[in-house]
Amino acid sequence: DVEMQADLRQGFRSRALYYWARMYGAQLGPGMAYAELRPCVVVFILGYSELPSERFHSTFEVQEVHSGDRFSDQLGVHFVELPKLPVRSARPSDEELLEDWGRFFSARGDEELEELAMSNPVMAKAKGALDFLSEQPDVQELARQRELAQHNYITGVRAAEARGEARGKAEGKAEGKAE
Repeated sequence: DVEMQADLRQGFRSRALYYWARMYGAQLGPGMAYAELRPCVVVFILGYSELPSERFHSTFEVQEVHSGDRFSDQLGVHFVELPKLPVRSARPSDEELLEDWGRFFSARGDEELEELAMSNPVMAKAKGALDFLSEQPDVQELARQRELAQHNYITGVRAAEARGEARGKAEGKAEGKAE
């Protein structure tokens, strides 16, 4: 399961585990043995920093707390935190392609995408696919709907905050008068 999450949402880590558990459990059908279960991996590409470490790519598995022995290879949870994307260096890293994907998802314009495309054939192919998709009317409509949904969400959050603030002030005034 690969998911992109732009903003921090309450309960995110619980939701991440729930998605993994649901996907893992959905494999087991009637008459199947547990040994038939395949490993499940979830990858979250985040537009914000979720974890306290400075690592761009963090991997979680089920391990014994003291020895670090792996309990099973059936669970893998990966966090790719775009704000922690390392600055490109002259020497290649073990995660160079993943870092390039991070740059692709974080790009702020065509210039950055073009630079990536010129430096890596995989990124050139990805940019070509993005350019093709961006020209499709139904994809453009989905992008407009997503933008409207974001505006509606932010408007709703701010309205709820204003109502809560007003209620808090009113309760504070009432308590002050009562005292």
